[in-house]
Amino acid sequence: MIWSTLGFVFFYMPITFVANYSPGWLISATWQLTIICGLLLAPLFYEYVQINHQQIKVRERISWRSVGTSSIMVLGVVLVQIPQVSHIEIQVFIMSVLPLIIGAFCYPLGNRKMMILVDNQLNTLERIYGMTLVTLPIWVVIFICGVLKSGPPSSNQLLQTFIVAVFSGIIATTLFFYATNMVKHNQAKLGAVESTQATEIIFTLIGEMLLLDLPLPSTVSMIGIIIITLGIFIYSFMNSIIKENNNMTL
Repeated sequence: MIWSTLGFVFFYMPITFVANYSPGWLISATWQLTIICGLLLAPLFYEYVQINHQQIKVRERISWRSVGTSSIMVLGVVLVQIPQVSHIEIQVFIMSVLPLIIGAFCYPLGNRKMMILVDNQLNTLERIYGMTLVTLPIWVVIFICGVLKSGPPSSNQLLQTFIVAVFSGIIATTLFFYATNMVKHNQAKLGAVESTQATEIIFTLIGEMLLLDLPLPSTVSMIGIIIITLGIFIYSFMNSIIKENNNMTL
């Protein structure tokens, strides 16, 4: 239950909280910090290596080459945030960034720990169902607190929640968890899979402009978004080169 809570509750709750302070595209851009956060979590995991016919548990190491590559995306996040700092109070800025940083660590940590815990006993759908089921009491408590504070949700909010639940909670989460499960024994490849989340910035920005009539971000923010998007391609390209070099060495 602990890892399910970290992977789901402490992922969705901070994002929902931050939505009160920031537009969707800004949240999506800042969320890309989860890529470098996921890489920094490597020492919390172990791998088994064969030495003298014995299996020895060895702590995973941080892939500093991957961290260096992913820092390009962090630069993009900083550029995206610069115009926001000049327009809002520092307290509001912290409230819109700090929860995302917490979620950026909790999401990959909970997901990876659950993959190790269940190993191959559960497939992707079963793992998602189990994580949702054990965290359901927490969601009920959060729902009750929301009703007591702000009243029941409107029909429009229910519709939006349903759409998010289907496309993000079911379709996107299932595909993402399936991909991470395929490379669960390689921290660098896990980081590469997690970096694909950067594409959500583009879709969020386009969606908000078309559906909510939001204006284009500032020039500096647009440059930051472009850098983040380029960073994901560079990161994936570098990982493919490393993989080819390792295969040639073997």
